[in-house]
Amino acid sequence: MIELLKNLDRSDSNRLARLHVDSLPESLVSRLGVSYAKRFYRYLAGSKDEFVLVGRDGSEIASACVVSLDPASLNRRLVWHTGLPLWAALRFWRFPWLHLGSSAANGHETTSANRGQSDLAHLPELILIFTDANARGRGWGSELLARCEVQLSERGIFDYTLKTLDDPANRAIAFYGRHGFAEFERVRKMGKAFRVFRKTILRSSPV
Repeated sequence: MIELLKNLDRSDSNRLARLHVDSLPESLVSRLGVSYAKRFYRYLAGSKDEFVLVGRDGSEIASACVVSLDPASLNRRLVWHTGLPLWAALRFWRFPWLHLGSSAANGHETTSANRGQSDLAHLPELILIFTDANARGRGWGSELLARCEVQLSERGIFDYTLKTLDDPANRAIAFYGRHGFAEFERVRKMGKAFRVFRKTILRSSPV
């Protein structure tokens, strides 16, 4: 069952934070620990600019995804609403300060035929999608994407983007290709290479 998460109770907060850290150990949120991950998801669940979908296996969360309707302002909002600088200072040895400084100075390095076209900053972005290791291969990712697109369509939004690691071993690249995403550009952020994908959601034909 896929559910739009609006009220994050203690049990779901604990499970979602732990699942994020276990599934995405190299993400910035994971580097700041489970306690910060709880704050992160409490903020997202109550934000008007994001929505969180979870897949439940019985009562337990087995998968999740996050879409930001305003990704350009998300980092700034996390600074103000989740105490991000304090958590980064407390876990300074886990935070990529060097890459952060380089990104702030130089921005994205775009390596694409689409260089110079209008950027995608104004479009919603699927910023996270992950599944419990024991529940992979059961279609959770496909179901989450389908429900994401329903949520976006209901808001009158028919285009969105995502980033994934630019690595031939990254199976997500083929997964997104099967689900209708087209590669738009390649960028470097925080010292890592990413592929940026865009998808236009098909609109329902009028009856």
